[in-house]
Amino acid sequence: MNKLQQAHQLHQQGKFKEAETLYQQLLAEDDQQIDVLHALAVLYGQSEKYDDALTMINKAIKIDDALAPLYNSKGNIYLRLDKPDEAIAQYQKAIDQDNQYAIAYNNLGNAYGAKDQLDQAKKQYEKAIRLMAHYSDAHYNLGVLLTRLGEHKAAIEHLQQSLTLNPHRPSALGQLAEIYLNDGDFNKAIDYYQKRLDLQPEHTESFFSLAQAYLQNQQIDDAIAALKKTLILQPEHPEANHYLGNAELAAGDPNKALNYYFRQLEINPMMESYYNIGVLLMSQNRHKESIQYLEQAATIDPGYLPVHINLGALYLKLNRLSDAIRHYQAALTIKPDDAELKHIISALTANETPDAAPAEYLANLFDQYAKYYDKHLTEALQYQAPELLFKAIEQESTVNAPEWTILDLGCGTGLCGKLFKRFAKKLIGIDVSAKMITAAKQKAIYDVLKVMTVEDALVEFNDNDLIIAGDVFSYIGKLDAIYQKAYDALTTGGLFAYTVEKTYTEPYELQKTIRYAHSKKYLDQLAQNSSFEPIRCDNIVLRKQRNVPVEGYLVVLKKN
Repeated sequence: MNKLQQAHQLHQQGKFKEAETLYQQLLAEDDQQIDVLHALAVLYGQSEKYDDALTMINKAIKIDDALAPLYNSKGNIYLRLDKPDEAIAQYQKAIDQDNQYAIAYNNLGNAYGAKDQLDQAKKQYEKAIRLMAHYSDAHYNLGVLLTRLGEHKAAIEHLQQSLTLNPHRPSALGQLAEIYLNDGDFNKAIDYYQKRLDLQPEHTESFFSLAQAYLQNQQIDDAIAALKKTLILQPEHPEANHYLGNAELAAGDPNKALNYYFRQLEINPMMESYYNIGVLLMSQNRHKESIQYLEQAATIDPGYLPVHINLGALYLKLNRLSDAIRHYQAALTIKPDDAELKHIISALTANETPDAAPAEYLANLFDQYAKYYDKHLTEALQYQAPELLFKAIEQESTVNAPEWTILDLGCGTGLCGKLFKRFAKKLIGIDVSAKMITAAKQKAIYDVLKVMTVEDALVEFNDNDLIIAGDVFSYIGKLDAIYQKAYDALTTGGLFAYTVEKTYTEPYELQKTIRYAHSKKYLDQLAQNSSFEPIRCDNIVLRKQRNVPVEGYLVVLKKN
């Protein structure tokens, strides 16, 4: 092996200093050796000694200005210097010397890609492939470009071809994995990330991206393992702690999740981490701490809708109405047609009184509430409405066996239903919240359960002996149409029993609790207008709110 071959071998092995020494010795013997000058220019370019690289390549070109590879290498140096225009000029000179030079076309594509001239880049890659069908680099580069253009099917074909020609190309495996991850084919994404890791066992970003695929595929334990490996390889990874928090949250361990979110803030504060910490603290009733983190999230990204909604809810719990209004109005600015937000703001500002809460507001509210509804109402709020309704109907009826068809409006999880079951030959429960209906099904109380509105239920279910509505009209202000529909949905002699919150404002008001309260005068007028016979209208305590009794009425009406 001669000295030049030895230098090339060292260069290929990445032993740049040893290779440079031999190249310089060869030049000392003869400084007109184009191969040595060229090789040394490439080495300097790889070592980021760009001035030295240009000096060497220019010396080589001065000796022979008709060699295409010299211009190609000079273009590579300019491209490394982030000077794509100068690089393009050199690649064009290479092609002028040899218009069949596939490598120059491929590199020209890279230069156009650096300028975001993607159509031009695509043409150059395609030209390189036409000249050299088995050119792995050109297939890979075209695959990456097509990914940027959103042409994923074609991108996959070229990346697969690149791997057929060069099976040990980790970047092609990673690019395929990324395409499948973005397309939602998580199993294939996982497969390709694992193949890349077989070739590069300590490639940090592959472990991190693999974790994203696992999370999306609900393989939570695998995601946690991949994220922990990411942090072993790169303890200061800019996002891994945040996603590890997400994974621990998905695994059902909010305390571990909190720890990782806090670590994320130490390394790279992310709006999402501030937000998630705020939500977790809110769920632990650590409201003042929660506000600090949510406000920071809102500062980082004022356009993030959920943070304003949660802050509005928190401030409302703390009775800080002006702050609550500020965040709900910020949310409405982001989502100006949102009926829920408009309803909440109407309640807090008292600018207008809508007839009822929007159905989507109720569905979302009680979907979130369903998991802890029974415990919160009966223990924290000392909710009395179901028992009071049952006692009232028990006193007004002579039913001792299951004889009635009973319609339970806004049945929730079945707090009323379990009491009235003994009277019912058929018990029907309806609610706007799908999660409430799911919870009610688990109790096996009802014969029929459906997700629907009060108004629709009163039309669909007729010939009822009893209609009950425990704390349902707290979300409906105007009851005229409901009264008439309830009258029509009852059998002769049937009973309509419900509870409402009390107000002396006529005819009803939307309170700052975002719940309606009704006046007795209005309720009496409704009964008269709909031909119901009033049986009773009792003053009751419905529950406690902030340890203060919430007064209401228990109304029983009869259809004659």
